Amino acid sequence: MSGSMKALYQRCNGMKRNAASLMLKKRVYDMLRIEQIGRFNLNAVA
Repeated sequence: MSGSMKALYQRCNGMKRNAASLMLKKRVYDMLRIEQIGRFNLNAVA
């Protein structure tokens, strides 16, 4: 996740903003992974 979403470093001011930024990046990463896994499963069946 840190490599693909560039979430290795946080440059926000304040702990709450950093936490919110990480949470949003994690949600987006999860959605992207669900899409990738879904495409992989469709290609494996066909």
